[in-house]
Amino acid sequence: MSKNKTTADINNMSLAEALELVERARDVEEAFGWVQGHTSSQVRVSPADTVPGEDGYAHLVGKSVFIRTVTLYYVGHLERVTSGELVLTRCSWVGDTGRWHQAITEGKLNEVEPYKADSPVTVNRGGIIDATEWCGDLPNEQK
Repeated sequence: MSKNKTTADINNMSLAEALELVERARDVEEAFGWVQGHTSSQVRVSPADTVPGEDGYAHLVGKSVFIRTVTLYYVGHLERVTSGELVLTRCSWVGDTGRWHQAITEGKLNEVEPYKADSPVTVNRGGIIDATEWCGDLPNEQK
């Protein structure tokens, strides 16, 4: 496989070309810090993210937070942060924020579905888009 080729047709590759492609993939994995034996979606965090107190969510621990994931929204009290999850208590799923500015500055939400009051809820860090401090009271009733 020549270095200036931009695409590869794996159906027409020689064994040598396939092995070169595998080697390139290993180089990419190493460059991006992927952990051997895990899928590419499980990327190793940088050393700065593993230092206590320097985690991207550490400043929110002990506070009420609003979390947007790729598919859902959550509001709750951030109890702890692990390498793979955020753990919330007094958590609700938010089905409709209404106007975003009013939701985030005034704590007004159009639709919420609280989890069981004493159940911790885990949110996978891989699906989080952003997280911010929540200014309103945590909802405890369905709306």
